[in-house]
Amino acid sequence: MLAAALTARGSQAAATETGATEHLLHDFAPATGDGSSPAGQPLFVGPNTMYLTTASGGKYGDGAVVRLVRGSTAWAEDVIYSFTARGDGYQPSAGLIADRSGALYGTAALGGAGSAVGTVFKLTPSGTTWKETTLHAFSQAGKDGLVPSSSLIADAAGDLYGTTRNGGGSTRCNGIVFGCGVVFELKPVPHAGTYTEIILHRFAGGNDGANPVAGLLQDGTGALFGTTTLGGAYGGGVAFKLIPPKIAGGAWVEYAIRYFTGGADGGQPRGTLVADALGNLYGTTSSGGKGSLLATGTVFRLAPEEGSIVHYTFTSLHEFAGEPGDGSFPIAGVVLGQGGVIYGTTRDGGPGYDGTVYELNPPAKAGGTYASRILHGFGSLAGDTMFPLGGIARDVYGNLFGAGNTGVGKTIDGAVYEIAL
Repeated sequence: MLAAALTARGSQAAATETGATEHLLHDFAPATGDGSSPAGQPLFVGPNTMYLTTASGGKYGDGAVVRLVRGSTAWAEDVIYSFTARGDGYQPSAGLIADRSGALYGTAALGGAGSAVGTVFKLTPSGTTWKETTLHAFSQAGKDGLVPSSSLIADAAGDLYGTTRNGGGSTRCNGIVFGCGVVFELKPVPHAGTYTEIILHRFAGGNDGANPVAGLLQDGTGALFGTTTLGGAYGGGVAFKLIPPKIAGGAWVEYAIRYFTGGADGGQPRGTLVADALGNLYGTTSSGGKGSLLATGTVFRLAPEEGSIVHYTFTSLHEFAGEPGDGSFPIAGVVLGQGGVIYGTTRDGGPGYDGTVYELNPPAKAGGTYASRILHGFGSLAGDTMFPLGGIARDVYGNLFGAGNTGVGKTIDGAVYEIAL
């Protein structure tokens, strides 16, 4: 295959019965100043350069942003920024986004000059180095958000949007003080190089939902879609839609488009939603489902109902059955491939009991079921990585890339992998 011929290979290759092959591209080695414990989705900038965050490691042990560049025979990795746990934050555990200039944007779950409860940062290339700018440091004061655990999105104007797991209020939420989380916007101040934070929604728990850890999705109307891990009418979490105001300065309006029960339909959604060309939303729940007694998660679809902007039809596409024949506990969202194929990862399960990369193939006829297969089971081979907490990315050749949070290879600090299809 052309893809196989063009893709640089790592130190390990493992073929599976599906024809997919795993290659480990980089083993993290924090003792040398390298990153450790990657947890976010990789970002491709161009066909041969990939960036991702690590929650620990780096020069100071507080997390890093690393770059991998594809060569003719291998991938070269370097640390482009090490967090210091001072004003720049620490524990970056979500994916990155990039603008047209090549600058990177992301979140650190903790630290910062506010109340040390997280930051939004920007990394700007400058020759052979990168300059870090803290765009916002979250603070407990003023009902700000706390602990940003998700990746960001940006609109055409350069405004940034994201969520925080906690914050937004002054009361306890599920045992945590200072609120149930927020959806925020950072708006650039013209010609100033700074950003103004706007809280678009403060979650109140109950039917409103609580504790979002997933990122956001924005459609062509400017509406935002996301999930909360808890809350809702049944306590299993919520899929929500935020509709922007019709007039400047107005309030965003939130609608719950799905209350998860935590039962057969799943519960505790943690992954970012994705959409197809028809506006159907796809996501995962990290628990629930009826695939096994353990109720180990689902993949679902929300289809917009004709004539309504807030009503969606829910369909469970797959209910994970757990090891050894299936994955369990999908933490990340999914990636859509050609012909309606769905790819994703599970944190646990599979033949090695340490997570999977899976594929769901759509039914040939309407009303049929999706066919699931494991493309790779982590931990089933000596020296493999394990526990893929973050999602996967596809390169221009259609191959899949991600990172295991830990592993049993050269180190136990995680590794970047490729699944060649």
